[in-house]
Amino acid sequence: MTEKTIKVDYIARVEGQGAISIDITKYGKVENLQFKIFEPPRFFESFLVGRKYDEVMELTSRICGICPVAHQITALRAVENAMGIVISNQTRDLRKLMAISARIFRVMFSACIF
Repeated sequence: MTEKTIKVDYIARVEGQGAISIDITKYGKVENLQFKIFEPPRFFESFLVGRKYDEVMELTSRICGICPVAHQITALRAVENAMGIVISNQTRDLRKLMAISARIFRVMFSACIF
């Protein structure tokens, strides 16, 4: 009983490609809402082949200009998992703080506050 469908096949400012589809009944009720993000494989792993484990964090931070900290932390976790390293709670907390500070910086930068 869909009255209206709003469909946007391309949404900018998301990593990869985004789309949204909303079905609205004749009474104005949202019947169905789908938000999709598709990120095709970019095969970044290939530029890490042959590199030393201590280079991975810096190289992966250059994948994206929006979220380098997330890529750094993910790379660190991958190396730690591969080597069987268990980090301390303090290290985990410091990484959370680093991730939060990166979000704050992005907000400030996008609003040109500083």
